[in-house]
Amino acid sequence: MKLSNAFTPLLLPLAALANPVPEPEVVKGEVVKGGYTPRDIIALRDEDAEVAGLVPRATVVCKIVNVVTTVSCRWNPWHAGWNGNGKSAVRTDFKPNTGHDFSCYAVGECIGGNCTWDWAPNWSCYVPGYYTDSKCTKAALGPCPWPDVPNSSPPAGLWD
Repeated sequence: MKLSNAFTPLLLPLAALANPVPEPEVVKGEVVKGGYTPRDIIALRDEDAEVAGLVPRATVVCKIVNVVTTVSCRWNPWHAGWNGNGKSAVRTDFKPNTGHDFSCYAVGECIGGNCTWDWAPNWSCYVPGYYTDSKCTKAALGPCPWPDVPNSSPPAGLWD
């Protein structure tokens, strides 16, 4: 009897190490309405989209051309605001001959006779089509699925 009492304290830690507690899949505070995590919601949305026959929009890598220094990637497809009112905020600047992903185009302010503005999804901004190479054609990109006219619902641009 005394021998079993002596082995019990030694065997309990070994038994605990042999059967570790699994790590939780969800970090506390990550669960949202319905008991789904953000990753679950995205996965379900993507599955529903595939069932409906939708696929993610392909991107086209285009180089920045027709500029010596940089070209600004803007929040909306115009420089000085719609009809000259206000400004379109600059999100970032692209250097010449650098390649960037573009997924669609919107019609906006005409630059050098080109009125398309190409959407850079990685930066959430537009670059005038005048400054992208010949790979970024209307046919290659396709129109953006949101309105490109201000005061529409939703407003121009992809609002997060």
